[in-house]
Amino acid sequence: MSTRHETMELRVGAFVLIFVAVLIGTLIVLGIKKDLFSDYATFYVISTTGENVERGTPVRLSGFRIGNVNDVDLSHVGRVIIEIDILDKYREWFRQDSQIILVQGGIIGKTYLQLAPGSQNSPVLEEYTQVELNRIGGLDEIIAEAKPVIEDLKVIVANIRAITAQLLDKDGPVQSVLVNLGKLSEDLRSDKGLVGYLTKNPEPVQKLDSLLANTDMAMSRMTRLVDATTERVEDLEPLQKEAVSMMQEVNSFVKELKQFRTDIQPAVDNSVAITEDIRAATTDLARLRARTEHTIRLGTELLERLNNTWPLSRGLGSPAPEEHPAP
Repeated sequence: MSTRHETMELRVGAFVLIFVAVLIGTLIVLGIKKDLFSDYATFYVISTTGENVERGTPVRLSGFRIGNVNDVDLSHVGRVIIEIDILDKYREWFRQDSQIILVQGGIIGKTYLQLAPGSQNSPVLEEYTQVELNRIGGLDEIIAEAKPVIEDLKVIVANIRAITAQLLDKDGPVQSVLVNLGKLSEDLRSDKGLVGYLTKNPEPVQKLDSLLANTDMAMSRMTRLVDATTERVEDLEPLQKEAVSMMQEVNSFVKELKQFRTDIQPAVDNSVAITEDIRAATTDLARLRARTEHTIRLGTELLERLNNTWPLSRGLGSPAPEEHPAP
């Protein structure tokens, strides 16, 4: 009897141990899957509202849950402080230019915090850093964004109604245009009116043909005139060549005259020097000095005549030669 009782106790104890071991293993597996044993980093989100945010509200990144709201508190200045715990392996996404968005679930969905990661060049935030709530999304945001669109739709509908009213108005501009088009169609079908005159009367076409013929004749005459002018210009080319040759000869003559003037200038200078020497050495030979001065005046007169000779004179009238009586 005792042996059977002991055997029963052993079986019950083994069963309990196995059950407890399975339970503990299950809890451990669930804890691992739920990241209960993972390391967390704590951050604080500063917001103006804490509506629908409570302990356990998820924090998501691209649809994946990376953390939870641990606590919601109100500061002494009326700001809401939301404490969030983020899995340490996702901490690298919290950067200086990261943004936190409060997504309101509306009627059916659940509220959660959405993380918009920053750029790779931005530094990673330290633990316990405060992050400002960027904006509030969800149904309210959609409604706020839809209001301007709704207002534009109202204006469009009002314009469509006004256009429709103008189309249906018998005295409106659209009906007036339609009436005028009808009259124009009648003019096209009949010989009356300007359109009928232009389309069915042969006189405008004949006048246009006559005008084109006169234009062709005028263009032909203009062509002959241009050809004749070209021939006259070609006849003037030999005369132009002769004029150029004459100008070249005149320029050569001018150069020779200038060279002659340059050649006789030393003789004149020598005469002046000799006169000065004679005037300094002989004070009582008045007759010789007078003859020398007469010679100098003749030389000066010769130079003036050369200067006034064409084409050195450049078209200026030459002065009358002065009378120099011989001493």
